[in-house]
Amino acid sequence: MNNENQNLNPNPNPNMNPVPPVNPVPEVPQPGPVPASEIPAPPSTEPVSPPTPPTPPSPAPEVMPAPPVAPQPVPQPEPIPAPPNNGNPSPVNLQPEGTVVQAPPPPQPEVTEPLMGSPLNSQTVLNPGGAMPQVGAPPMPGNDGMGGAMNPNMNPSMMGGIPTPPVMPNENPKEEKKKPNKTLLIVLVIVLIAAVGFGVWYFLSTSKSKAPKVSITPLLTNVELGEEFDLEDPEIFAKISGINVSNCSVETDLDPTTAGNYQYSVICGKNTLDNQQVTVTDTTPPVVTLRDVLVMPNANVEVEDFIENVEDASDYSAIFEEEEIDTSKEGKYKVTIIVTDDFENETRVEGNLEVSEDAPDHYLACEETNSNITYENANINISYRYGINIYGEYVSAKKIITYSFSEEEDYLAAIETIEDDTFNGDTGNIWTDEDEYTIEITIDLETADLESTYNISPFPIPEYEIEEIYTNNGDSCYID
Repeated sequence: MNNENQNLNPNPNPNMNPVPPVNPVPEVPQPGPVPASEIPAPPSTEPVSPPTPPTPPSPAPEVMPAPPVAPQPVPQPEPIPAPPNNGNPSPVNLQPEGTVVQAPPPPQPEVTEPLMGSPLNSQTVLNPGGAMPQVGAPPMPGNDGMGGAMNPNMNPSMMGGIPTPPVMPNENPKEEKKKPNKTLLIVLVIVLIAAVGFGVWYFLSTSKSKAPKVSITPLLTNVELGEEFDLEDPEIFAKISGINVSNCSVETDLDPTTAGNYQYSVICGKNTLDNQQVTVTDTTPPVVTLRDVLVMPNANVEVEDFIENVEDASDYSAIFEEEEIDTSKEGKYKVTIIVTDDFENETRVEGNLEVSEDAPDHYLACEETNSNITYENANINISYRYGINIYGEYVSAKKIITYSFSEEEDYLAAIETIEDDTFNGDTGNIWTDEDEYTIEITIDLETADLESTYNISPFPIPEYEIEEIYTNNGDSCYID
């Protein structure tokens, strides 16, 4: 019988699941029925699946005892016919007829999670209950029917127990964190430094190429004697372009107050204008101011009598153009005066000469100490100059106010206030002295002006009476 069962499967399929061989049913004696409780439960054909850790595997379902049945005779097994389905034998019911067999448990879902400590691959299927394959199920592939050889890939413990799955590597290993590539970082840093260095070099090179060309052209070749200017101003000495003037300086031994030849240099950074020559000289003619002259007939006249003031940077000399001045006859005359400085700069001016019997023979000068005239930061001196004729009587009078300053800035500030021959409220002929810091104004007086000033009417004519007025007030007079 065993041989017949083994030959029932002419086309074994090695890829199908193997089924453990079924032993042939021995001949049972006729006398008695077999109790149902003694009949073993059919093995389960469901695949065994591992329990989910840490939950222990669920126990196999308890087999309920079957109700008692009447004893039945055990029929003799018939020969198993050839399998009609592609040569596969049909399952054989080996239980006695009338025996109630407990139904197998419902199929469990396949669990692919590995057992504790035993990883499984995705193709391993376990029977969670550890039950045996169900009797009557189709034979497993590769078993060659009932009692065939076991698939060598199967674990023998599958015949009723939980199979031991093969140990497989973990399919989901934790990915290790990638460490940064130090070489790549170093290369990036080097490239960045090189790029910055190239940018700086390019900027500096293009800036130098675009920088304007520095040009220093000399301007100062001659200086007027006595001219005042800033000796540290580069723009006075040279025309500068292509550089800020604040970056330039001047080196010179120039002295504008003394005629001569000098040198200077202009330095602008790395550019220098070296050893330029400048000459200090006087090219300006004298500025001459004259006054009118009144003399007695046959009086001797000097050129200095006509010169009130001369402005020139150097010394000067003055002469009459006429060889002889005739004062023998009364009348008014014009005289020409030539003023020449040390650099042969010449000025010609005409003066007024009057010859009269009423002309002063000499001058009486009187100084006034008490004055009501004031000016900020100035010492003020007031004097009167009377022309006295040969009879001892005054024929003319002038008032002279002199302002003296101790500081140049005060003097220059006072000069700025002079307008139309008027200074500090008085109008007359004004002369200034830049060396002495003085301003002098001369005012012609009439008899009415003297009477108003001294509150005397009529104002005395004799020379001695005029002198008494000043001496009585504590002032003094002298012959000029």
